[in-house]
Amino acid sequence: MRKTFKYKLFRSKRTKRLHRLINVGGAIHNKAIALHKRYYRRYKKHLSYYQLRAHFAKLKRLPKYAWWKQLRAQVIQNILERIDKGYQAFFANVKARKTGKISRRVGPPTFRKVRNAKSFTMTQDGWKLLHGNRLQIHGTVYKFAKSREIDGTVKTVTIKRDPLGDLYVYFSCIVEQHPIVRILTGKS
Repeated sequence: MRKTFKYKLFRSKRTKRLHRLINVGGAIHNKAIALHKRYYRRYKKHLSYYQLRAHFAKLKRLPKYAWWKQLRAQVIQNILERIDKGYQAFFANVKARKTGKISRRVGPPTFRKVRNAKSFTMTQDGWKLLHGNRLQIHGTVYKFAKSREIDGTVKTVTIKRDPLGDLYVYFSCIVEQHPIVRILTGKS
């Protein structure tokens, strides 16, 4: 069973770096949407996740996009995965609407303002949970308000920014499900 724990990161001068990383993720998102639209206009086909991933690996090597290297490869792959899932849902919805099975409309993923980008997710690499209330992200240590212990095995760490500019860290964990013990006496 998955369980997510949410904690607020303390503000410091170092959190500017996390804001920059979220902005980089927003720029990568917009570039991927632009590539999808251009590919569909030319070939009338959906750009697969693997083609997109290979293309972004090439783009990162160019001097023009060297600033994308601030984000780790797994974070970029997660952004591309989300976009691919959005396009798959869109095309499946279009196909279902043509056959008359679904009346609900799902739109394709869209461009977003970079300053309105909200989050990035790290899976295995790029973070380390230190003792107490400390978290190391891309080599920088941050403090968070640890209100309760983290149960289970941490699988993903997500950094989210709310509209006020506050940062939160989400730990998605796999927790063992314990059976609920109920005492049944037979008397109501």
